[in-house]
Amino acid sequence: MATKPVKYSSLLEQRSRRLSETKWQRIMSVRQLNIRLNGNVRRWFLETSLPFFVLLFLLLSFSSQLMADNISIGIVNVNYVIENAPQSKKSSAKLKAKFSPQEQALAKQLDEINQLEDQKNTQEIINSEVKKNQLEREIRIRKRMRKRALEDFREELRFARNAALDIVQKEVYDAIDKVRARKGIDIIIQNYVSASKRVNITDDVLEYLQEKIKKTNRNNINKEKGNDGGFIPQ
Repeated sequence: MATKPVKYSSLLEQRSRRLSETKWQRIMSVRQLNIRLNGNVRRWFLETSLPFFVLLFLLLSFSSQLMADNISIGIVNVNYVIENAPQSKKSSAKLKAKFSPQEQALAKQLDEINQLEDQKNTQEIINSEVKKNQLEREIRIRKRMRKRALEDFREELRFARNAALDIVQKEVYDAIDKVRARKGIDIIIQNYVSASKRVNITDDVLEYLQEKIKKTNRNNINKEKGNDGGFIPQ
Protein backbone atom coordinates (compact mmCIF):
# COMPACT_ATOMS: atom_id res chain seq x y z
CA MET A 1 0.00 0.00 0.00
CA ALA A 2 1.46 3.27 -1.11
CA THR A 3 1.85 6.03 1.52
CA LYS A 4 0.78 9.54 0.75
CA PRO A 5 3.63 12.02 0.63
CA VAL A 6 3.64 14.45 3.49
CA LYS A 7 3.12 18.02 2.41
CA TYR A 8 5.77 19.80 4.42
CA SER A 9 4.80 23.12 2.95
CA SER A 10 1.25 22.80 4.33
CA LEU A 11 2.53 21.88 7.82
CA LEU A 12 4.89 24.83 7.81
CA GLU A 13 2.10 27.17 6.81
CA GLN A 14 -0.15 25.92 9.64
CA ARG A 15 2.63 26.23 12.22
CA SER A 16 3.51 29.68 10.95
CA ARG A 17 -0.13 30.69 11.12
CA ARG A 18 -0.44 29.46 14.73
CA LEU A 19 2.74 31.28 15.73
CA SER A 20 1.48 34.44 14.07
CA GLU A 21 -1.85 34.21 15.88
CA THR A 22 -0.13 33.60 19.24
CA LYS A 23 2.24 36.49 18.66
CA TRP A 24 -0.64 38.75 17.69
CA GLN A 25 -2.58 37.78 20.84
CA ARG A 26 0.47 38.57 22.96
CA ILE A 27 0.86 41.91 21.24
CA MET A 28 -2.82 42.74 21.84
CA SER A 29 -2.58 41.69 25.51
CA VAL A 30 0.44 43.93 26.00
CA ARG A 31 -1.37 46.82 24.26
CA GLN A 32 -4.47 46.35 26.44
CA LEU A 33 -2.27 46.24 29.55
CA ASN A 34 -0.53 49.43 28.48
CA ILE A 35 -3.88 51.09 27.87
CA ARG A 36 -5.10 50.11 31.35
CA LEU A 37 -1.85 51.24 32.95
CA ASN A 38 -1.89 54.52 31.07
CA GLY A 39 -5.52 55.04 32.09
CA ASN A 40 -4.71 54.37 35.74
CA VAL A 41 -1.72 56.69 35.59
CA ARG A 42 -3.81 59.44 34.01
CA ARG A 43 -6.55 58.92 36.62
CA TRP A 44 -4.01 59.04 39.46
CA PHE A 45 -2.49 62.21 38.04
CA LEU A 46 -5.88 63.89 37.70
CA GLU A 47 -6.95 62.88 41.22
CA THR A 48 -3.74 63.62 43.14
CA SER A 49 -0.97 65.37 41.29
CA LEU A 50 -3.03 67.76 39.20
CA PRO A 51 -4.79 69.48 42.16
CA PHE A 52 -1.42 69.81 43.89
CA PHE A 53 0.16 71.50 40.87
CA VAL A 54 -2.89 73.75 40.45
CA LEU A 55 -2.68 74.78 44.12
CA LEU A 56 1.06 75.34 43.83
CA PHE A 57 0.52 77.49 40.75
CA LEU A 58 -2.13 79.57 42.53
CA LEU A 59 0.09 80.05 45.58
CA LEU A 60 3.02 81.13 43.47
CA SER A 61 0.81 83.49 41.49
CA PHE A 62 -0.70 84.90 44.68
CA SER A 63 2.73 85.34 46.27
CA SER A 64 4.09 87.14 43.25
CA GLN A 65 1.02 89.36 43.21
CA LEU A 66 1.52 90.17 46.91
CA MET A 67 5.12 91.14 46.33
CA ALA A 68 4.20 93.17 43.28
CA ASP A 69 1.42 95.09 45.06
CA ASN A 70 3.23 95.27 48.45
CA ILE A 71 0.22 93.74 50.28
CA SER A 72 0.62 93.23 54.03
CA ILE A 73 -0.65 90.15 55.86
CA GLY A 74 -1.48 89.61 59.53
CA ILE A 75 -2.57 86.57 61.52
CA VAL A 76 -4.79 86.18 64.58
CA ASN A 77 -5.76 83.31 66.87
CA VAL A 78 -9.52 83.81 66.96
CA ASN A 79 -10.27 80.97 69.38
CA TYR A 80 -7.75 82.32 71.87
CA VAL A 81 -9.25 85.79 71.61
CA ILE A 82 -12.79 84.51 72.17
CA GLU A 83 -11.76 82.44 75.21
CA ASN A 84 -9.79 85.28 76.85
CA ALA A 85 -11.79 88.33 75.82
CA PRO A 86 -13.35 90.24 78.74
CA GLN A 87 -16.61 90.21 76.80
CA SER A 88 -16.68 86.42 77.10
CA LYS A 89 -16.12 86.54 80.86
CA LYS A 90 -18.83 89.15 81.26
CA SER A 91 -21.23 87.06 79.17
CA SER A 92 -20.48 83.95 81.24
CA ALA A 93 -21.13 85.89 84.45
CA LYS A 94 -24.52 87.02 83.13
CA LEU A 95 -25.48 83.47 82.17
CA LYS A 96 -24.47 82.18 85.59
CA ALA A 97 -26.48 84.86 87.36
CA LYS A 98 -29.52 84.14 85.19
CA PHE A 99 -29.53 80.34 85.41
CA SER A 100 -28.06 79.82 88.87
CA PRO A 101 -31.49 79.95 90.64
CA GLN A 102 -32.88 77.25 88.34
CA GLU A 103 -29.79 75.11 88.85
CA GLN A 104 -30.09 75.44 92.63
CA ALA A 105 -33.80 74.54 92.46
CA LEU A 106 -33.02 71.38 90.49
CA ALA A 107 -30.33 70.43 93.01
CA LYS A 108 -32.83 70.95 95.86
CA GLN A 109 -35.39 68.74 94.11
CA LEU A 110 -32.80 65.99 93.80
CA ASP A 111 -31.98 66.21 97.51
CA GLU A 112 -35.66 65.92 98.38
CA ILE A 113 -36.03 62.84 96.18
CA ASN A 114 -33.01 61.24 97.85
CA GLN A 115 -34.48 61.97 101.28
CA LEU A 116 -37.75 60.30 100.30
CA GLU A 117 -35.89 57.24 99.05
CA ASP A 118 -33.96 57.04 102.31
CA GLN A 119 -37.23 57.37 104.22
CA LYS A 120 -38.78 54.58 102.19
CA ASN A 121 -35.92 52.25 103.02
CA THR A 122 -36.05 52.75 106.79
CA GLN A 123 -37.14 49.89 109.00
CA GLU A 124 -40.26 51.66 110.24
CA ILE A 125 -41.63 52.30 106.75
CA ILE A 126 -40.89 48.79 105.53
CA ASN A 127 -43.36 47.45 108.12
CA SER A 128 -46.08 49.70 106.67
CA GLU A 129 -46.85 48.57 103.11
CA VAL A 130 -49.35 51.37 102.50
CA LYS A 131 -46.90 54.08 103.51
CA LYS A 132 -44.22 52.47 101.38
CA ASN A 133 -46.45 52.46 98.29
CA GLN A 134 -47.37 56.12 98.84
CA LEU A 135 -43.69 57.08 99.02
CA GLU A 136 -42.85 55.10 95.88
CA ARG A 137 -45.64 56.86 93.96
CA GLU A 138 -44.51 60.29 95.20
CA ILE A 139 -40.89 59.51 94.27
CA ARG A 140 -41.90 58.50 90.74
CA ILE A 141 -43.93 61.69 90.30
CA ARG A 142 -41.12 63.92 91.58
CA LYS A 143 -38.52 62.19 89.41
CA ARG A 144 -40.70 62.63 86.35
CA MET A 145 -41.30 66.32 87.08
CA ARG A 146 -37.60 66.94 87.74
CA LYS A 147 -36.62 65.17 84.52
CA ARG A 148 -38.87 67.48 82.46
CA ALA A 149 -37.60 70.54 84.34
CA LEU A 150 -33.99 69.46 83.79
CA GLU A 151 -34.55 69.00 80.03
CA ASP A 152 -36.17 72.44 79.77
CA PHE A 153 -33.32 73.96 81.76
CA ARG A 154 -30.63 72.42 79.55
CA GLU A 155 -32.38 73.46 76.33
CA GLU A 156 -32.88 77.04 77.54
CA LEU A 157 -29.27 77.23 78.70
CA ARG A 158 -28.00 75.92 75.37
CA PHE A 159 -29.96 78.54 73.40
CA ALA A 160 -28.76 81.30 75.73
CA ARG A 161 -25.12 80.19 75.39
CA ASN A 162 -25.34 80.08 71.59
CA ALA A 163 -26.89 83.56 71.47
CA ALA A 164 -24.22 84.94 73.82
CA LEU A 165 -21.46 83.29 71.79
CA ASP A 166 -22.79 84.86 68.59
CA ILE A 167 -22.65 88.31 70.18
CA VAL A 168 -19.09 87.78 71.43
CA GLN A 169 -17.96 86.46 68.04
CA LYS A 170 -19.36 89.54 66.29
CA GLU A 171 -17.51 91.78 68.74
CA VAL A 172 -14.27 89.85 68.21
CA TYR A 173 -14.48 90.00 64.42
CA ASP A 174 -15.32 93.70 64.57
CA ALA A 175 -12.27 94.23 66.81
CA ILE A 176 -10.07 92.31 64.36
CA ASP A 177 -11.21 94.54 61.52
CA LYS A 178 -10.66 97.69 63.57
CA VAL A 179 -7.11 96.63 64.52
CA ARG A 180 -6.40 95.63 60.92
CA ALA A 181 -7.44 99.05 59.67
CA ARG A 182 -5.50 100.82 62.45
CA LYS A 183 -2.29 98.95 61.57
CA GLY A 184 -2.79 99.32 57.82
CA ILE A 185 -2.94 95.56 57.20
CA ASP A 186 -4.60 94.34 54.01
CA ILE A 187 -5.38 90.69 54.82
CA ILE A 188 -5.94 88.84 58.11
CA ILE A 189 -5.47 85.05 58.17
CA GLN A 190 -7.16 82.99 60.88
CA ASN A 191 -5.92 79.43 60.22
CA TYR A 192 -2.14 79.13 60.13
CA VAL A 193 0.60 76.71 61.17
CA SER A 194 3.32 79.08 62.33
CA ALA A 195 4.04 82.78 62.07
CA SER A 196 6.40 85.37 63.47
CA LYS A 197 5.30 87.66 66.27
CA ARG A 198 5.75 90.61 63.94
CA VAL A 199 2.58 89.70 61.98
CA ASN A 200 0.60 88.29 64.93
CA ILE A 201 -2.06 90.79 66.08
CA THR A 202 -3.77 88.52 68.65
CA ASP A 203 -2.57 90.53 71.64
CA ASP A 204 -3.51 93.79 69.90
CA VAL A 205 -7.07 92.53 69.39
CA LEU A 206 -7.34 91.51 73.05
CA GLU A 207 -6.06 94.93 74.12
CA TYR A 208 -8.63 96.61 71.88
CA LEU A 209 -11.45 94.53 73.42
CA GLN A 210 -10.25 95.35 76.94
CA GLU A 211 -10.23 99.09 76.20
CA LYS A 212 -13.67 98.79 74.62
CA ILE A 213 -15.26 97.13 77.65
CA LYS A 214 -13.60 99.65 80.01
CA LYS A 215 -15.11 102.46 77.96
CA THR A 216 -18.52 100.75 78.04
CA ASN A 217 -18.34 100.38 81.81
CA ARG A 218 -17.42 104.06 82.24
CA ASN A 219 -20.34 105.10 80.04
CA ASN A 220 -22.72 102.91 82.06
CA ILE A 221 -21.51 104.44 85.31
CA ASN A 222 -21.96 107.97 83.96
CA LYS A 223 -25.42 107.03 82.68
CA GLU A 224 -26.43 105.71 86.09
CA LYS A 225 -25.21 108.92 87.71
CA GLY A 226 -27.21 110.94 85.21
CA ASN A 227 -30.35 108.91 85.97
CA ASP A 228 -30.27 110.03 89.63
CA GLY A 229 -32.17 113.13 88.57
CA GLY A 230 -29.36 115.57 89.16
CA PHE A 231 -30.58 116.31 92.70
CA ILE A 232 -28.00 118.26 94.72
CA PRO A 233 -28.53 118.14 98.49
CA GLN A 234 -28.52 121.51 100.28
